Amino acid sequence: MVAAALRVLSAASPVPELLGSLLLLEGTLIESAVRTGIEMARFREAAANTPARALEHLAEFGEDLTRTFNETLGRNPFLSGASRPLATLLFVEASTVFDSSVKHEPLTALMDIVVIKSGKLTTDEMLAGTITSELVLHEQRFVEA
Repeated sequence: MVAAALRVLSAASPVPELLGSLLLLEGTLIESAVRTGIEMARFREAAANTPARALEHLAEFGEDLTRTFNETLGRNPFLSGASRPLATLLFVEASTVFDSSVKHEPLTALMDIVVIKSGKLTTDEMLAGTITSELVLHEQRFVEA
């Protein structure tokens, strides 16, 4: 798995495909969070005096956040199947920050670990979700409340 994560597929790019993709994802999330925060600050600043401009900033905030999840996260090999729950979690947590009257139950974390037989699948096949029951050595679910 480490060798696959560090594998460089193109001579034109010295960045390993999987590791580079993960780092690009993190960088994109951070940049989007900064842009989103700036748009929210502009919205709040303009809300009282120029409500029409404030609505433009709010729309830009929503567009940037939606674009990040739909385009960037949805195409990333690490989060292609998990981006929707992550987006939902972000919106739930953000709602409590923007409106203190919004309350929700404490969140529960779930993680499934699946150990498969060595050498039976390529990294691409694992990321595509082609793991069948005959390849599974052990499965364990962890829940943290």
